[in-house]
Amino acid sequence: MKKQKQNKAKLKQLILMLGESCTNIEWSKLNNLLYKIDMEAYAQLGNSITGSTYVHVESGFMVKNFDTILDEMMAEGRIHLEFVEKEKPKKAKKNLPSK
Repeated sequence: MKKQKQNKAKLKQLILMLGESCTNIEWSKLNNLLYKIDMEAYAQLGNSITGSTYVHVESGFMVKNFDTILDEMMAEGRIHLEFVEKEKPKKAKKNLPSK
């Protein structure tokens, strides 16, 4: 894969488009969608849309400078982020027969 310079304008526009079509989207889901879109574009066109570099994280793939991009978009007034703490799933209790 040839090295392509990141196009921040296209990345920001793609983030906005995905945010409009998927309300309350989680970071991991957003990053995985960005990755899939870029990889599909690369497969079909020979270049990704955003030119972003992705790193592998526990939840999939993430744009290398994702936090910086979001900070810029918030400073520009283009997005509003709300941090919501997710509840941990409750573990099922096993009913063991008493001896």
